[in-house]
Order: sequence, then structure tokens, then C-alpha cells
Amino acid sequence: MVIETIVSLLTSGATGGLVGILGSWLKGRDERKREKQQFEHEANMRQVDIQELRMEAELKHKQIKLENDGRVQLANIELTRALDVEDAKAYQLSYANDKATYGDKWIDRIRGAMRPLLTVYTVTILSYIAFKMYQLAGGLEGMDAAFIEDQLRNIISTMLFLATSTTLWWFGTRPTHRSIGENK
Repeated sequence: MVIETIVSLLTSGATGGLVGILGSWLKGRDERKREKQQFEHEANMRQVDIQELRMEAELKHKQIKLENDGRVQLANIELTRALDVEDAKAYQLSYANDKATYGDKWIDRIRGAMRPLLTVYTVTILSYIAFKMYQLAGGLEGMDAAFIEDQLRNIISTMLFLATSTTLWWFGTRPTHRSIGENK
């Protein structure tokens, strides 16, 4: 009888309703768990997509930067080459200018001797002035040591100035690529 009561309770409509409600609840719980897992999976996939897009953007940025750096380097190389070519042309033109003649051999000879003569003249004049100062002071014994040191510095400084200015004037008057480009 106990078994019959248990079996009748288990097979009754109320128990069937409870089993149905329990089954619905379990199914709903499983669906919610599956939906939550699906949502988490989709959210993780979106994070992966975002990371991929960031990586692609970074790679594209690096690619563009490398391409631009390469273009800048190429432009610098081409500019340097063009400047070197123009400098070589200017150097050739400077030799052509030095060979220029004015029709009369005497004028060309005077023109050719002018720079060396001016250089020798400036050194000679400075040496003469230094010698005269030495004589006027009565030699080294007649001069104050501080004065001699000061004047020696001035003379050396002036001689260096004359040597560098005449040398640079002499060799530095060749046209550069900038002055050639301006004449075109």
C-alpha cells in the first residue's frame, strides 16, 4: 500500500505539473547558460576583432611611415646627387673662367699675376711694419715685455688674417652651384 500511494502520487497530475515546471526551469536555466556563454563568446570575438583591427592599423601606419621615410631618403639622395653634379659643373666653369682671355696678352698676364702679387704685397707690408716697430722701439731690449707680447699677438693675428683672407679670396672665388643656378 505504501508503494501504491507513492506510485499514485508520482503519477498524479500535480506531480506531472511539478515535473513540467522543473523541466521548464532546467531547460530555461540551460538556455540562459548557453546564451550567456554565447554572449561571452561573441564579446570575446569582438575583442579579438578589435585587437586585429588595431594590429592592422599599426602595421599600416608602420608601412606608411617606412614608405615615407624611404621617399624622404630617396629625395635626399637625389638632392645630394643633383648638388654634386651642379658643383662639378661649377668647378668646370671656374676653370673656364680662369682661362678667359681679354684679347691682349699683356692684360691676361697682368690679370693672372694680380692675386699672387697682392698676396706677396700684403705679407711684405706687414713684415715691413713689424720691422719698423722693432727699430723704433730700439730692439727688444727697449720695449716693455707686456708691450712686446701684445704687439706680437697683434702681428700674428694680422698675418693669419691676411694669409687666410688672401688664400680664401684666391681659391674661394670659384662659382658655386647656387650662383650658377641663379644665372640660368
